[in-house]
Amino acid sequence: MDYVRPIDKKRATLTFGLYPDITLAQARSLRANLKADLAVGVDPFVKRKAEEGEQRLQSSNTFAAIGEECISRQTHLSEATRKNNRRYAGYLNKSIGDMPISSIKPINLLDACKTVESKGYLETALKMKSLAGQVFRYGVQTAKCERDVTQDLKGALKQPAW
Repeated sequence: MDYVRPIDKKRATLTFGLYPDITLAQARSLRANLKADLAVGVDPFVKRKAEEGEQRLQSSNTFAAIGEECISRQTHLSEATRKNNRRYAGYLNKSIGDMPISSIKPINLLDACKTVESKGYLETALKMKSLAGQVFRYGVQTAKCERDVTQDLKGALKQPAW
């Protein structure tokens, strides 16, 4: 679709995709949406780029990616502690690793910890929750999530008998 950009008044062309992938009815619907955006003064190209950037940001802000970044920055810890943290992160990644960190709810984290706790590994479950708290706090510090959801889970896991 050819159009004139609202801000700089330059001509631009925007495509919707190839014919077999996009039907004529879908292309007409997309064109109507773009014309509505243009009528309001929104540049469809800028809008599409912003949506793609947001999608890319969401896909790179998974719990696994943020967790790996957080653990790799912990150079002050001993090698054994870093190895254990990677093991705990591996357990967490099985359940919540592919989820965007900003969309993880306390119940998702609790389910991940409860699966390990149900096997009798109480201390491992607590350390998993602790590591998740570190990852969430790192995510808050780097503006990749809003808050640390582990705060809502105080007392939710069984304490081992020391």
